[in-house]
Amino acid sequence: MKISGLWNGLVALGLIWFAGISHAASAVPALDRVVWIWLEGVSFSEGSSGPFLKNILRNQPSVRFSGFQPVNPSTQGNAIAMIAGSDLGVKDNELTRIFSPTLVDLLESKGIPWKVYAEDFPGACYLSPGLGNYKRYRVPFLSVDRIQSDRYLCMNILNYSNYQDDLKNGTLARFSVIIPNLKNSGAFGDSGAVDAGLKTILNPILRNEDLMNRTTFVLSTINPAASRQDAPFAMVFGKTVKDYGRVVKDPVNHYSVLRTLEEGLGLGSLNQEDAKATPLEGFWN
Repeated sequence: MKISGLWNGLVALGLIWFAGISHAASAVPALDRVVWIWLEGVSFSEGSSGPFLKNILRNQPSVRFSGFQPVNPSTQGNAIAMIAGSDLGVKDNELTRIFSPTLVDLLESKGIPWKVYAEDFPGACYLSPGLGNYKRYRVPFLSVDRIQSDRYLCMNILNYSNYQDDLKNGTLARFSVIIPNLKNSGAFGDSGAVDAGLKTILNPILRNEDLMNRTTFVLSTINPAASRQDAPFAMVFGKTVKDYGRVVKDPVNHYSVLRTLEEGLGLGSLNQEDAKATPLEGFWN
């Protein structure tokens, strides 16, 4: 009787756990196509004040996160966390090599086409520290051992001009990461350059009704400038969002964003901090 009672209790707990997992999994809708744009040094107030983004807030279903926070003191540590579900102990911008599983492993396992477009990236699996306004520590995909060792995967890291070509040719991948250069990302504190850069990135899709209907846009600020007092800017917009210009004050971070993308694309988890994070929720269609 005691064993039976214990077993029934464990079964009940298991069902509760499973129901909780199912509920969590249903919090994010299936995402057909994702464009994830990485900014740097852009605060919540700055990101909300640019004329181009103001126009998006007025005319597109959108949500901003005033409680967004980085998870690491360094740009590279946050960038690694965004794709590995952990900062892997990296606390500076010195070049490193990533041997742990990353978002790329999840995408590849599901056969989901992906590309990374880095502005001013020289191409051809260029692994040097940087050139002009391009810095490798801001593109953690190039530090992944699996990508460095596989030229096929490495060729998915491209210059921003390839993004424009893919839009023209209708070959935009289902999952795209766009990393503007230092100037256009906001690292130099030029909010006007950020707004103009986003206009260049997003306008071609905004004018394409089919792409707009199928694409969810995520904007994440890797980390704010040290002097900024408010939160880094983060935003989601597209037809999968139900509200216009909504502001969510709940505390969220890079792991929350990664968990959201994992659930929306049906990727599973890296079983790092992403598995513990609550996805962005409460505003989806």
